[in-house]
Amino acid sequence: SYAMNAPMNGQTAPRLVSAVATGTRLALTWQAGSGSPFGYIIERSNAATGPFTAIAGVEASATTFTDVTYNRNRQQFYRLRPADNPTVISNVVGST
Repeated sequence: SYAMNAPMNGQTAPRLVSAVATGTRLALTWQAGSGSPFGYIIERSNAATGPFTAIAGVEASATTFTDVTYNRNRQQFYRLRPADNPTVISNVVGST
């Protein structure tokens, strides 16, 4: 069997600052948490409590992401987490 055991590096959750929609695109902005993540996984849901589905991954230095599959006909909710630590999850923000 195979297991990937990456160090957690004392990570704290990133903080989503905004989710601003313009037409069929939504721009997410966040502040990085502490630690050294390999990157971030962006997740989306139709409800603030989930379930959330991964929609993209970005490099560790990123602090913005544009969702080009955003559905402007309904409110959607976003969160993110370090790619190497599924237990450290950001706050949830809704589309505006």
